[in-house]
Amino acid sequence: MRIKQLRFSEILDSRGIPTVQGMVMLESGALGVMEVPSGKSVGTHEALEKRDINLSRYHGKGLQQCLEFAQNTLRDHLIGPDFQDFRALDVRMLEIDGTPQKSNLGANFILAISGAFARACANHYRTSFHRYLINILDMPSPTFLPKPMVNVINGGEHADNNLAIQEFMLMPIKKRDFCEYIRMLSEIFHVLKKLLHKQGLSTNVGDEGGFAPLLKHTQNVFEVLSQATELAGYSLGEDVGFALDCAANHFYKDDRYILDQEALKVSEYIDVLKYFCEQYPILSIEDPIVEDDFDGWALATKRLSDCMIVGDDVFVTQQQRLRRGIASKVANAILIKPNQVGTLTETLQAIDVARQYEYDIVVSHRSGETTDTFIADFAYAVSAPYVKFGSVSRGERVCKYNRLCEFASSGSSAVEWV
Repeated sequence: MRIKQLRFSEILDSRGIPTVQGMVMLESGALGVMEVPSGKSVGTHEALEKRDINLSRYHGKGLQQCLEFAQNTLRDHLIGPDFQDFRALDVRMLEIDGTPQKSNLGANFILAISGAFARACANHYRTSFHRYLINILDMPSPTFLPKPMVNVINGGEHADNNLAIQEFMLMPIKKRDFCEYIRMLSEIFHVLKKLLHKQGLSTNVGDEGGFAPLLKHTQNVFEVLSQATELAGYSLGEDVGFALDCAANHFYKDDRYILDQEALKVSEYIDVLKYFCEQYPILSIEDPIVEDDFDGWALATKRLSDCMIVGDDVFVTQQQRLRRGIASKVANAILIKPNQVGTLTETLQAIDVARQYEYDIVVSHRSGETTDTFIADFAYAVSAPYVKFGSVSRGERVCKYNRLCEFASSGSSAVEWV
């Protein structure tokens, strides 16, 4: 598995902000390409995404100088050696970078080559990327497709409205074909659009494809989602429930959580979330507590035990953070974003630890996406029980759901529906 050529390109993500495309060609002629997404709501402990900070290009978000440095550095070390698979390549890149947060080369550049090389290997063996991962990692073939968690209303960093909570999602309950999941959630999404329009509220969509109406209170969101679900012909609590991404880092000020114009102590804030869970079928809550308050996280996990409590900013797809959380009884699920850690190998290590301790796994997109369906293949290959790719609108989101629908429709492997 010798690399013949290695190249980076500066491309635009779904927000019109530069991101990285990596290309690897093997001596056999097999080619692999990966487009790396970029986040807006970023945890402090994420691996570093390097940018030029040159204000004369893309308002300081360009990648030209970092790209040239990473390309020249990696070419010198990666062209020539015979790597058996992407894990050996990842180990070498981590040695070359030599920093805890990938601050030398940048996690965005490292991941671009990690993913591109894995795809090149798949093409070398003339197999699909997901099948290559299954084979090389000696994993069982997937027997199910994940449940989608579909973003329908945005707040927080993803919207210019009054809502502190960043994402309100719909989540299936009953067992269905994956394509039927998508049909159901799409139908509710379009009924929701009509309801918002009827109330004179904006139906423009945000970065992740969800609506961003000027609703006054968090409870107003649950009310309109409940109404849309019933009007679409589905039963709330039987067919579909709700999921939240609080992204609490962004509304925590002066030791208080600022929710619906109230400044709440952590115990008071958890009481509010508990109340919502008692009133509505909330199945999952992501990042209810700020990233470094492990005591607060443990309290929320205990008090909201009927929900899946998902750690994103607190774990940032890194096994060391996850192990600390497990020891502190923090959360019961982990959000998986490869660009938070920087290599496929480290992403898979975090998944292995989560499985060892029976934490649920949600494989996720980022707010700045591309039309690369890498993450859909990855989620299918690792048999993730849940995926979170944004809404059922905007091409860079829909293409990932469509990729899983393709698996559901292909008949290439027997699957059951979770």
